[in-house]
Parts: sequence; C-alpha cells; structure tokens
Amino acid sequence: MDLNQGAFDFAEGRSLRRIETPAFRRNDPKSSELAAEHVTASGVRAAQQQDAYAAVRAFPGKTSNELARLTGQDRHQLAKRLPECRTAGMVTNPKDDDGNPILRACTVSGRVAMIWMPA
Repeated sequence: MDLNQGAFDFAEGRSLRRIETPAFRRNDPKSSELAAEHVTASGVRAAQQQDAYAAVRAFPGKTSNELARLTGQDRHQLAKRLPECRTAGMVTNPKDDDGNPILRACTVSGRVAMIWMPA
C-alpha cells in the first residue's frame, strides 16, 4: 500500500493530483506506520485534507491555530494536512519579496506563524 498519497476528489474543477508527502517517518515506531496505513486506507486522511482545504477557503489568511479555533478542527491535524494541501496545489503560504513565507503573530498562541491562503 502506498502511504505517501491522499486524494483531492473534491477539488472544484481541478484535476486530481497525487500527494507525495510521507504519512510517517522512516524512524517512527511501527505503531505510527500502522496508524498511517489506517488513516490513508480508510479515507480519513483525504477527509481531513478536505476539511483543511475548506477551512482555508472559509478563513483565508489565518494560521493553523486560528483555523483550528474558528472551525473546531484539531490544530495538530491541521498542521499535518495543510502542507499536504499545499503540495497538492490547493493552498499556499504567501511569500515576501525575498521568497520567504510571510509570518505574523498568531492571535491564539501569540507566537509567530505562517498564514494559509487558497491557491
């Protein structure tokens, strides 16, 4: 089973794009590999990606922590799925003139964080 993919079958008018982000790290314990297999095979990963994408569309320009507070989604889940959505070309992190992600203080944590925008 290929655990390095998810599906964007909900992408409005966009072709499906294979997501090549690892679902677990090589050095993770076996339990992480099994969890990744379950989350991917069951469709949970794809559903979480869809939820993350919907959150960014509903609240553009927010941090993952702000998105979690606004939507009720788990912040750590969003932090895993948003980069997968970025890889799929569905969301982006705006860049400054030097090509670095724009950072700002998160209104939830007070810490500096990236913001997310629909692609």
